[in-house]
Amino acid sequence: MCAVFFSLSLSLSPREREREREREREPGSPAFAPAPVSAHEPVPAPAPTPAPTPDSYPPEKSELPPQMFNQLMKQVMDLTIDTEERLKDVVDLVFEKAIDEPSFSMAYGNMCSCLAMLKVPLANKPTSTVSFQKLLLNRCQKEFEKDKVNDDVLEKLRHQLEAATSASERERLEEDLEEAKDKAHRRSIGNIKFIGELFKLHMLHMLSEAIMHDCVVKLFMNHNEESLERLCHLLTAIGKDLDLEKARPKMDHYFKYIEKTVKERRGSSRIRFLLQDVIDLRLHNWVSQRADHGPKTIEQIHQ
Repeated sequence: MCAVFFSLSLSLSPREREREREREREPGSPAFAPAPVSAHEPVPAPAPTPAPTPDSYPPEKSELPPQMFNQLMKQVMDLTIDTEERLKDVVDLVFEKAIDEPSFSMAYGNMCSCLAMLKVPLANKPTSTVSFQKLLLNRCQKEFEKDKVNDDVLEKLRHQLEAATSASERERLEEDLEEAKDKAHRRSIGNIKFIGELFKLHMLHMLSEAIMHDCVVKLFMNHNEESLERLCHLLTAIGKDLDLEKARPKMDHYFKYIEKTVKERRGSSRIRFLLQDVIDLRLHNWVSQRADHGPKTIEQIHQ
């Protein structure tokens, strides 16, 4: 089903793809439903894709079984991705899906790992090529840079709300502000979880450990609960890879602050529990003490 979504989305214009993404976020909308194609805009024919069967649909839960992942990857690899524009479209679609559906971030990370070395000719220099991995790195950096833009948008809405003169205008602006804050929060959490998965898979080796430490420091310096939640997700995902001998003093400094935050009962109880989970994770050498509820094969389920 996801491959069908890719096939149809690759044939849509950028404007239509954005409308499709917004429609997917509406309550009750199926996660992979395709948007109608405009009759007023020329659209290239979609690449031939095998007809989906009931077994090819993703399950209605947070894990993607290995067998289904393999079927999905085969369908994606069967698509015709032979131009820079189409490869960029695939990168954008996978990235958007990954941050919109963080419970599937591991599956999307593995998909990116399988597609990493896929290369196509550059549009402006056909004798050279660009890889899926390179375009994915560019997309990740672009998303990081959005943080400042999102902050500016939220600040502008706050100023408009303060200047509102009528009750109806205030109500509308309050709804717009809450919606913008929720959207920015969801994207940020999804982005960090996905980046963490990619970093663990060594997909983003060009994003050095120093840059990842900069991200950790930035989240500490924001001094708000949203940033602390993002910090917890990030350290849970890549803490083991950062907690090396050469970086031990930095990590010790981070965790002194985290422990102080928990001990002094700063923030909500939910955030303190998240921080405590990260503390416990490091104490156990980054091995989770919770039961493994990851995806299993059919054979494992029958055992």
